[in-house]
Amino acid sequence: MIWINLQIAARYEAATGKTRALFGIVELTYGYKYFLAFAGLLATALGIVAYRRGEQRLGTFATVIALVALLMVFLRIWTLMVDRSA
Repeated sequence: MIWINLQIAARYEAATGKTRALFGIVELTYGYKYFLAFAGLLATALGIVAYRRGEQRLGTFATVIALVALLMVFLRIWTLMVDRSA
């Protein structure tokens, strides 16, 4: 996921004015990153199942890690990697 965000940030920095203004359209070419959300959802479900079976520590850990992975998919982390001084 970090690699995809780095690619998006590099492409944004290489873009010029009009392309930067409409970068949401360019960002759609990286739509495959949303397929990683399925793995996060599956991990969340498995963490909840583990928690309900009495494995609180493992279930909590798995659920937290899965939620962080889901946040990385849906938040635009690449905006933190862009140099804003230009």
